Formats: sequence, C-alpha cells, structure tokens
Amino acid sequence: MGSCFRKPKKFDVKREPSKKVDMENMRALFKQFDTNSDGFIQKDELRNVMIQMGQAPTDAEVDEMFEAADSNKDGNIDFNEFLVIARSNPIPAVSLRDMFYEIDVDLDGFITREELQRAFQRMGHFLTDDDAKVVFDVIDANKDGKIDFGEFSRVMSDKDIFRK
Repeated sequence: MGSCFRKPKKFDVKREPSKKVDMENMRALFKQFDTNSDGFIQKDELRNVMIQMGQAPTDAEVDEMFEAADSNKDGNIDFNEFLVIARSNPIPAVSLRDMFYEIDVDLDGFITREELQRAFQRMGHFLTDDDAKVVFDVIDANKDGKIDFGEFSRVMSDKDIFRK
C-alpha cells in the first residue's frame, strides 16, 4: 500500500474548478471517514476506514498518509486537506450504485437479508436475523422482502432514517 501513496500536489482547492457531482462525492466520502462527525478526520478514523475498505495499513503507512494530508499540522484533516490528498491519490470514489452492487453479490438488482448479513460480516460485524428484520422493516418500503436500488439510495441519503 505504501508504494501506491503519492505526496499531495500543491494547488489551491478553491481555485481548482470542480464538477458539482465530484464535490458531492468528495463530501460524502469525507463524511464516511469522519466517523465522529466533528468535521475533521483524526488518525484513528483514517485507520478504521482503511481497514473497513479491506486494507491492512501499518502504523507507519497511516502516519505517512496522515502527515502528508495534515498540512497545517493541527492533528486533524479538514475537508480542504482531504481534497488535496484524495485528488493526489486517486482512489475511485465509491458511488451508491457501486456500494449497492458490493452488497448485491448475485447481481440480481436486489439485496436480500442474507446478502446484507454477509456484507456486515465482511466488515467485521455480526447482524442477527432479528437485526436484519429491523433493517428491512425500515428500508424495504414496498415490503417485498428485498431492497432495490431506490430503497437503498433513499436510506443512504437520509442520515436520520433510523432515528425516526
């Protein structure tokens, strides 16, 4: 992994023209890293997200990435610092459709309870049958026992859906 890492290019994020979609994807990606929602990425959050993405970073690799991104050396990566490092190290931003098909392993256009449980397992979490039922009760709007892309994208864009 360390050999894939490139130091950030110097450019002014505010001057760089960006497509609106790209910025929305970057903000969504930033939020995935900012697990405590404080507006910054700390070193432990960076490590945890990398692990969830299937990587096994060493302490030195995490330190190197973090130090390269934290340009003002305040111990946090803010959104502008994140943009610099993300654009210097192109990792394809995962779209909602890509995420959907990561879970929909048989690619039939629907997520079943079993596929959902296996996805959680791959991330190191155990989802009981009862847990899966609760998730489906909330997400499966048409109550057909499957989650289609529309239902999936609705829940992924509604951060308060499980608080209702």
